[in-house]
Amino acid sequence: MNKIFISGLILFIISIFMMIIGVAKGYMGFAFFIFPVVYGSGIYAALAMLAMILSMLIIFFSFFSVENNAYDKKIDYGGMVLIGPIPIVFGNSKNAILVSIIIVIVILILILLIL
Repeated sequence: MNKIFISGLILFIISIFMMIIGVAKGYMGFAFFIFPVVYGSGIYAALAMLAMILSMLIIFFSFFSVENNAYDKKIDYGGMVLIGPIPIVFGNSKNAILVSIIIVIVILILILLIL
């Protein structure tokens, strides 16, 4: 792990604690619909949300830093986007796309079993 990733992780943990304190003091609210939602108003809520977004950006960009690619390693990536029941799968290698397709099939089967 590099220093950029660790600093993003520390900022992420700090933002989680800021949100927990904000919910406990009444500055922020918490709800759970399909995924957890944190909402609030005021400077305290804005700082907590800003710290969360900034930490996610730091962690994301730490994967593209020079330290990680110092030996010109080939990095495979793949992903999926579910727009309603329609899956969109992408990737840069056959293995990454195959894993993404398998994950999509498992998720769709779980959705059908729950409904």
